[in-house]
Amino acid sequence: MELHLHSQDSSMDAVSKVHKIMKQAEDFGHDAIGITDHGVVQAYPEMMNLSKKNGIKVLYGVEGLFGG
Repeated sequence: MELHLHSQDSSMDAVSKVHKIMKQAEDFGHDAIGITDHGVVQAYPEMMNLSKKNGIKVLYGVEGLFGG
């Protein structure tokens, strides 16, 4: 199970498309996958729809940075 993963929605950090991430998780036999894009949640709707189709549970997260 992958727990720290960025999709193409993490600007300047990742290039993987959500449907390809889910396909790879399916190919690996994962039953769950975590997505933690940087400061955004735009991938959630597509991940939710694909998880219903593929039967892979999605653990939703977001990576935030705090500065001071």
